Amino acid sequence: MKPRLAINGYGRIGQCILRAWAEREDCRALDMVALNELSDLDTLAYLTRYDTIHGRFPGKVETYNNQLLINNQPISVLCSPTPDGLPWADLNIDLLLEEKGQALANELGSKALFVKRLFAFKGVAAF
Repeated sequence: MKPRLAINGYGRIGQCILRAWAEREDCRALDMVALNELSDLDTLAYLTRYDTIHGRFPGKVETYNNQLLINNQPISVLCSPTPDGLPWADLNIDLLLEEKGQALANELGSKALFVKRLFAFKGVAAF
């Protein structure tokens, strides 16, 4: 079974991670399961299709029922200003990539401290 991956934050870094996952064979050893972002689903699809730095997305990007479909792979889209309380455990996430930064700086001032406090006890690895 592939490790299950989620992204918290879909700014420049989050978009690059998703694109690398979709384009690179070695990244497909991970199962992209969810992303948390405040933007609406249509905006996320548009940002994925038309990247100002990397150009057009080379695959298929669609939306369906609060999911971003990347090359027919469904990715659940969550919409919360903070990752606390999101259903990471229900989604069986093995690895959470924290790419927002803003909530971390405001809440505790230390990304490492926030990650340890919020996710370590839930059995979710976060970077």
